[in-house]
Amino acid sequence: MVKKYYKKVESVEMNTLLGELDTIETCLEKVSAPGEIKVYNKTEINSVLGVNEKLLRRYRYDGKLSYTKVGDHYWYTQNDIDEFMAKYHRKPFA
Repeated sequence: MVKKYYKKVESVEMNTLLGELDTIETCLEKVSAPGEIKVYNKTEINSVLGVNEKLLRRYRYDGKLSYTKVGDHYWYTQNDIDEFMAKYHRKPFA
């Protein structure tokens, strides 16, 4: 009788654990959803690219870096950054 009780408890705990793992997996899928777009403001983009505000302004006005302007604020998407980095990427030469 004691062995049957332990098997039942193990089974219930295992099912509970599997249910919790499914919940965690679902949450992780939502966090890394492929359709989600990361948007950066002026301060964040400066640190991502490692440039100062003046150089960032030059990139915008020269058409090198895409952006979205809403009112007086400039916004940059991850796609804008990726395009900029790909456009000015230089392969090493030996």
